[in-house]
Amino acid sequence: MSEQLIYEATQVLELLEDSVEFICDDMSLSGQKVWTMVYELAAHKVKEFPAEWPILNYLKNLQFVHL
Repeated sequence: MSEQLIYEATQVLELLEDSVEFICDDMSLSGQKVWTMVYELAAHKVKEFPAEWPILNYLKNLQFVHL
């Protein structure tokens, strides 16, 4: 499960990085501002899921190495 989850999370990260780069360039926003928005919006969205959802704790402990 962990290798598959790491793969999926890496795919999501790459998509987010591309999206953030696009919106920063398109709207002349700073990366820090957009990543802070992504962070806060994601935290808000995650609260909609059950607290006991096991994947949340697992993902919090993953360490990603992005090349």
